[in-house]
Amino acid sequence: MAGMNHPPRVWQHRATHRRAPRRAWFEHHSGDRPTRGRTREQESKVAETRRFTVNPAIIRHLISSQAGTLEKAFGECVMNSIDAGASKVEISLDNDGFVVMDDGCGFKTREEVLACFEVFGFEHTDKSRVFGQFGLGRAQLWNWASTIWSTHQFRLDVDIRARGLDYELADNLDDVPGMTIGGGFYERLPEAERQSCIRGLERMCKYSVIPVFINGRNIQHDPATAKWQYEDENCWIRKSDGWGVDIYNQGILVRSYSSSEIGISGAIVTKRGKVLAVSMSRTDVLTQTCKLWPKIKAAAAKLVDVEVKSGKSRLTDEKRDFLAQATINPDGCDGFMDLKVFTLSNGRHESLSALLYKLIRTDDMILTTAPHGDKVAERAMRDGLAVVLAPRTLSRFDAESVSALVDCLIERLGASSLRENWQFQRINEIRDRVYESLDDSPIKSVLRAEVVPTHEWKPMHRAMISALNLVNGPAAYAVASQTGTENPARALVVGESNAAEAFTDGSTFVAIETEALDKAIHDGLPGMLRLVGIIVHEYLHNDDDSGSHIHDQEFYESFHEVMLDSADSLYARCLEAFRFYCKRVEKINARLAKQADVVAMSAAQA
Repeated sequence: MAGMNHPPRVWQHRATHRRAPRRAWFEHHSGDRPTRGRTREQESKVAETRRFTVNPAIIRHLISSQAGTLEKAFGECVMNSIDAGASKVEISLDNDGFVVMDDGCGFKTREEVLACFEVFGFEHTDKSRVFGQFGLGRAQLWNWASTIWSTHQFRLDVDIRARGLDYELADNLDDVPGMTIGGGFYERLPEAERQSCIRGLERMCKYSVIPVFINGRNIQHDPATAKWQYEDENCWIRKSDGWGVDIYNQGILVRSYSSSEIGISGAIVTKRGKVLAVSMSRTDVLTQTCKLWPKIKAAAAKLVDVEVKSGKSRLTDEKRDFLAQATINPDGCDGFMDLKVFTLSNGRHESLSALLYKLIRTDDMILTTAPHGDKVAERAMRDGLAVVLAPRTLSRFDAESVSALVDCLIERLGASSLRENWQFQRINEIRDRVYESLDDSPIKSVLRAEVVPTHEWKPMHRAMISALNLVNGPAAYAVASQTGTENPARALVVGESNAAEAFTDGSTFVAIETEALDKAIHDGLPGMLRLVGIIVHEYLHNDDDSGSHIHDQEFYESFHEVMLDSADSLYARCLEAFRFYCKRVEKINARLAKQADVVAMSAAQA
C-alpha cells in the first residue's frame, strides 16, 4: 500500500537465508554450462598444472635497473663481504678499473659457485647472513665493468657486453683466500665521477660493522664507539642541523628521509641483527611491512618530544611539519595547543592557543590565508583585523583550504584529550569568519596609496623629510653596492596609505606614510633608525609597490646584507640626520631633548 515502508526484498532474503558460497567473478559471466562439446569430467582430464618461467631478458633488466650508481654497486660488495664473515674490505679504484678484496669465506666448492653465483634469485637459508636475501646484488658491478672473481681455486669471468649471460668458470687454480674482484670499466671513469663515487661510498658505508678501506684509507666510523644522542636495543641516533635524516640498515645507508617525516635531522643506524625490510635495490625501506620501522620512528619521535618540552631547540619548518602530521595520532596531540606550528604570512609562527585567543576575544577578526610577505596581510594583522596564515600552514596539515584546515583540527584534536580544552571547544565560533583568501574577505578594500602634495605637508613632516635626505643618498648607494645594479637616489616625499608604512614607484620617489612619520617623530632616534630601514627596504623594490606585493627569500637576504654591511655608515648618517632634525623644529619633547644631548656628547668625544 502507498505510504507504507516495506523492507527491500533483497534484505528479507539475506536476513532469512544463508549466503551461498562465493563464486569467482568469472563464473557469474560464464554460466553453469560446460565448454561446448565437453563434459566437466572430460575438461578435468585435459587440464594440466603449469609453472610460470622467467625469460632471460629479465636478468639483464635486473642487472641494469639495480645499478643506479657505481658507489651503490661497491656497497653491494661490502654487504656481501660482511655476510661472508670478512673482517675488512679493501677497495682500490682508479679511472680505468677497480679491485675489491675481502678475507671472508668466499666460494669453497663448485656446488657453492653453481648454486650461489650462477643462479639468480636463490633464497639464502643461512640465518647468519646480515644483508643477503635473494642473491641479486652481486650483479650490479656487471653493468659497469667486465669482472673477474677469484675465490679459492675458482675464477669466474663475467662480461655481459661481450658474452651476455654466459660466464667462464675456471677450476683447480692456485688458492686465493676470501674473494677478490677485479674489474675494468667499459667506459673510462672521468675523474669527477671517480671522486663522486668515493664520496658516495664514504657516506654509504660510514657506519659499516667492519672496516672499509678505499685506496688505503679507512672510511668506517665504528658505530659501537661513536657518540650518539640516543641508543636503545634497536638503533643509535645522532641529531644534527639540516633538512633530512640518513637511515642506515645495520651500518649501510638505505636512503635519506625528510625531517618532516621523521622529526629529526642527522643519522639513524640500526644495530647488527636489527634488520630493516628494504626494497630489492636496497634504496628504500618497506615502511608498510617492516616490523622494525615503527620502533625506529617512535624512538625519533621520543627525541622530538624531549626537544619540544625542553624549549632548548629551535623549531624548524621540518619539525613543524612533523608535529602537525603527528596530530593524526591522538597520542601525538599532547601539548599541541602551545606549539608554534602555525606560520603566518608575515613569517612569524604562532601556537593554536595564541591564534584562538586572538580570534575568540573579538567578533570581527577573520581567519584567512595569503602568500608570504603580502603587504595587505601585514597591515591587516598589525591592525588586529585578521589572522593570515601562510600557504605552508595549510599544506602542513594536508588541507586544501582554510575551511579544510579548521575541519582537520576539529577532527584530529577532537579525538584526543584536547577536546576538553576550553579554547578548542570554542573553535566552531570562528567558522563564519573563515575566508579562503584575503581577496575574498571584507578587508579587500581597494588599497589607497597616494603622494601628499608638498604644500600640504605638516611642518614636522617637512622637517623629518629634510633630515632623512641626509641618509637618502647613502641608502641608495648601499643598495646599489649590494645588488650590483644602478640605483640612483629617489626623492623622499610624504604619502598616505591604508596598507603600508611606505611605498615607491621603483624609480623616482619613496613615499613615507604620515602615521609612520608621526611615530618616528614621537620615538626620536630609534624611530629615525627605523625609517632608515624602511628607506632601504623601498630601494630594494625596483617597481611600483603601492599595491599588494610579496617579499621573497632573495629580497629578505638582500635587505639583511645591506643592513649588516652598511650598518656603520648608515648609523653615522642617521645620527647626523637626527641632530639636523632637532635643530630644525621649534620645540622638541623631553625624550628627544635627552637623546639629542647624548648624541651631542658622543659626537664631542669622537
